[in-house]
Amino acid sequence: MKISRELSQMNNAMVILALALAAAPAAEAGEAALLGTWSGNDRASEAIYGKLQIGETSISWRGGNPYNPPCETTYALVSTWSDTTYPDNTFGLQSGRTFRIFKLKLEPKPCTGLEGYFQFALPTDEPGYAEVVTYGTDDEQTGWHNFSKIAGETE
Repeated sequence: MKISRELSQMNNAMVILALALAAAPAAEAGEAALLGTWSGNDRASEAIYGKLQIGETSISWRGGNPYNPPCETTYALVSTWSDTTYPDNTFGLQSGRTFRIFKLKLEPKPCTGLEGYFQFALPTDEPGYAEVVTYGTDDEQTGWHNFSKIAGETE
């Protein structure tokens, strides 16, 4: 009986490990869509961030005016999911559109100011486009932006 229970526990552990390994490449492939250089599409995005460069563990930007200093910091991916909308969406929704959503927590630095989180919503039907909601260090919404990925540019 004891051997049977140990074998059952070992089989359960192997199944969990196999599922985790199978899910890892899918998560990495989704995150790859976020990596690279993104250019602000609207005035606020251009002025505040200019171009966002997203690497595997870091994010940087250089604003389009002297009041917004350049910044480089690390981030942690705190959540990722897919849905037909996303928290604090202010952009028009298209029927049948799905988003891959990534929420990044920024490492606080003097240059990040009160910015604490970036939430990227990447429409699956429009590669290279991102709707971005920014949040303060208190996780309260601070802004809405949209960006286009610059082809061929990476960190």
